[in-house]
Amino acid sequence: MASDPEAHGQQIFAELTAGKYGPIGPYVVSGLPPDGQFAAVISAGLAITCTSAPAVTGTYGVSNRDLSAIMAEAQFIGLFGEFTCGGPVSPWPDIDGQLHVFPDTATFLRFAKAVAQYVSACRQTRDALRAGRPATFPADTASL
Repeated sequence: MASDPEAHGQQIFAELTAGKYGPIGPYVVSGLPPDGQFAAVISAGLAITCTSAPAVTGTYGVSNRDLSAIMAEAQFIGLFGEFTCGGPVSPWPDIDGQLHVFPDTATFLRFAKAVAQYVSACRQTRDALRAGRPATFPADTASL
C-alpha cells in the first residue's frame, strides 16, 4: 500500500495501481462462508440500466423483502394488466429509497424478471459453494 513503511512496498503498490502488471480485477468477496458471501452480494443490490426509460436506471434492493414486493407487483400486473396504484405509471424505490418512475407495466415486468433471475443465479452460486463446487457470483448489473 502507499503507506507501506518499506520503499520497496511503496514501489510495488505504485506499479500495481499504475497498471504495470495488468488491470486490477474487481473486488471479490473472500474469506466468508457461502452464506456470508451471498448476504454481501444481495445487500449490494442490482444495478439496472434501462435505455428505453432512463429514469428507471438505478441500483435496486434485492433482499427477500424487496424481491417479495417486486414479485407481488409483477403478479398483480400479470393478473390485472395494471399497476397496483391503478395509474399508467408507477414509482418504485431504489436501494437508497429514491423513487424511479416506471413508464409502463412492460418495463416493470422486464425489471422483475431481471431481479428474479439475478437472485436465482446468486442462490445457485451460494448452493454450489456450500457443496464445495467452484462457482462465481453473477455480475450485479442488468440491462432492460
